[in-house]
Amino acid sequence: MKEVEAEFRCIERVLDDLLERDEERLRSAGLRHDDRSARIYHYKNDHLSWFHTFTKEWVVDVERARVTVGLYYGEPVQPQEAPKIELTWRAEQFRQGQESSIDKSGKATCAFRNVQEDGISAMVTKAVADGAECLPTAR
Repeated sequence: MKEVEAEFRCIERVLDDLLERDEERLRSAGLRHDDRSARIYHYKNDHLSWFHTFTKEWVVDVERARVTVGLYYGEPVQPQEAPKIELTWRAEQFRQGQESSIDKSGKATCAFRNVQEDGISAMVTKAVADGAECLPTAR
């Protein structure tokens, strides 16, 4: 158990450093950032996770368009397995309080070393662009 947590903490630190390095770039791209990580154990069978979401919104006539990108790394199930980051995106167009008129999503699994090489902002902005292709542009 300690070995698994130690591996998680090592990857968590690197991801935090990468995010800090790219924070200004993400903010200047108009992205809102939320940390939804579970970094402590609350119960005996809890799992630790590093999970951040990045959201971009714009107005389309009387509706709103939004792309949300999530990056997730969970406490490894198999220690010594090559770490992977899950990337998800969701693109939606909606009126407040109503069902989305457009709702598309995508996901990919990325090798941790690729995240280190490419950087978090490159991955997130590409995923936002992919999601935005499903939506109308701002008006």
